[in-house]
Amino acid sequence: MLDNITVAGPDTRTEVSANEDSTIAAILQEQGINYANASIMIDGVTLASDALSKTLKEAGVIAGSTIAVCVKLQNAA
Repeated sequence: MLDNITVAGPDTRTEVSANEDSTIAAILQEQGINYANASIMIDGVTLASDALSKTLKEAGVIAGSTIAVCVKLQNAA
């Protein structure tokens, strides 16, 4: 079990505990974060789209890591 993983969405920031065999997509879905058309980062490193199906262990997520979802809107400057 990994403790103190921060999951940050466009308007939320939550600390969670997760099993290292959980996928990144599952963690985001459990937190109700829509990650379509978004960049996903782990500790500031942008992930490729195929990385969403990786487990936390495969992605190198450790206790204290941050998974962040950043959405760039069409009209944003």
